[in-house]
Amino acid sequence: MGTDFRYTTVVLDSGSFGTDLAVNHATAQETPGTERAVMTAYGPARVRYGKSTQASGVTRGELVVYKANVTLANILSGSTTTIVTTGMTANAHDGDLLVCTDVNASSGASPEGYCSPIVSNTTTTVYLDPNNPFPAAPAVNDDFSVVSFSKNADAAAGAEVTDCFGIAAASLSEGYWGWFFFDGICPYALVKASTTMTAAKAIIADTARVSMSSTSADQLLLGHTLGKLNGTNDLVDDVMALKLNNLGHARSVSA
Repeated sequence: MGTDFRYTTVVLDSGSFGTDLAVNHATAQETPGTERAVMTAYGPARVRYGKSTQASGVTRGELVVYKANVTLANILSGSTTTIVTTGMTANAHDGDLLVCTDVNASSGASPEGYCSPIVSNTTTTVYLDPNNPFPAAPAVNDDFSVVSFSKNADAAAGAEVTDCFGIAAASLSEGYWGWFFFDGICPYALVKASTTMTAAKAIIADTARVSMSSTSADQLLLGHTLGKLNGTNDLVDDVMALKLNNLGHARSVSA
């Protein structure tokens, strides 16, 4: 829909804020995962900068979660700054974290439990930050997981607060970077079709959208409608303004 200057921001901290909230970047223009406190024309909010990995991208107002972890089991070889395996998608894990989940040769031995930032990857090799190497070299049949703090995909119904990345401030193409509301006033959120938004009831996750609940557990509660106002079930545009509760941070996490 083009640049929406209603989202132009005033920074509340002294940091650098080089982009407005309507951006859709092919390459990152801010530090991936950056979180900012901002003041929009709608009031105070917090936003984070992330990459949409959802097939076909995301639409403005969609609810997204952190990209799922990727398991790299039984690697072929490794060093303190690389691991070699098979079947990866090239350039899929740049900027993510590689965590050693199991050392095959010796129970609990180093580098089990350690993580290191990923610089890049091919279909077979993960290259790690040389300034933050593993304390010991991984070996054949060790297991790893890739964890992302800046990439996201559509939410599913029942997603917990701790898994939610935010609500898209603008429509983003697949593989592109932009801003997501995760706390405070979000002026534009897509609501599950034909859903009555009841005053003072809690917002929960649905498929790429939000819905309403009066019975869900605390770890599912994402916020409430702005001003705790009612919303009827005949909304043509399926849009509501929300007050979000610090998405992505644990609260009464389930077992």
